[in-house]
Amino acid sequence: MIRLPRWVYRVGYRILRVWWYLRRPHTRGAVLALWAGPKLLIVQTSYRRTVSLPGGGLDSGETPIAGVLRELKEEVGLTLPADALRLAQEFDQIVEHRRDHVWLFEAEVAEALPVHPDGREILAATWVEPATLAPERVPKFLARYLAERAGGSSSSCSRAAMSAGVK
Repeated sequence: MIRLPRWVYRVGYRILRVWWYLRRPHTRGAVLALWAGPKLLIVQTSYRRTVSLPGGGLDSGETPIAGVLRELKEEVGLTLPADALRLAQEFDQIVEHRRDHVWLFEAEVAEALPVHPDGREILAATWVEPATLAPERVPKFLARYLAERAGGSSSSCSRAAMSAGVK
């Protein structure tokens, strides 16, 4: 794996945002909500202000499960068996001028495992209780997922609403 300096991720992300604005691409991605009891593994990237779940874009021909497991290993150094994952949500969203089709998987582990963020793309990875997260730092897709998991309004998580571009 090529290890790039942090500034490359920040500059590259800005260039991609311009490209996405001009092209309005359709992208595919997968993220993983990894739970250890009440704690959720979240990551902080070097190029976004919000926290997120481990995951990212899928390579050409890559399945969502293979992609999320690859991203989990690359971003925080964890490996899980594919059969430990459960599809929690699948949705479309419009974000950063691109139409993104996302698979959100869930998995549970017995205890919070040690994580090793790469220090370049992923600045930090930590296990947190979701209620302790500042709402302004939580992306809308993650807020919807957490509300649904906590028994909140499932209508806000409907596939139709997300497909319509509701963020």
